[in-house]
Amino acid sequence: MIRRVSLCLLLFGAAAQAQTGVCGPLASFVIGDEGLEGATCTTSRLLGGGASKDCYWSFDFRSDAARAWFEDHAKLLRHCADGPVTQQGARVNHPDSFDQLTAHVENREVSLSLKDKGALSQTLVFLRVAQP
Repeated sequence: MIRRVSLCLLLFGAAAQAQTGVCGPLASFVIGDEGLEGATCTTSRLLGGGASKDCYWSFDFRSDAARAWFEDHAKLLRHCADGPVTQQGARVNHPDSFDQLTAHVENREVSLSLKDKGALSQTLVFLRVAQP
């Protein structure tokens, strides 16, 4: 629970909300170079010359905390999106599963996904931004 609260405050904290609105911290992450505290982040190149910033958080396998973190941030992504949000969910190789939201924030494609990884005994939550 403490981990969930600290991640929420870090990513979408009260002080930042007061200064820039509820979407300010998400927009700052989307357009900035920085990673997020508590996350493992990488940058990779995309076809066509762009880049992708990918951050993820690890949780216990299929934990309520992982699902709650994903749902809380999915609501925020829906609120802050520049247009429609698409959602897909799929069963992949058992016992894995996958849920994903894709939207545009600050004219960049943002993806939020929840992935159960049975072989790792972990659930991972990914936040990905495709940058031009």
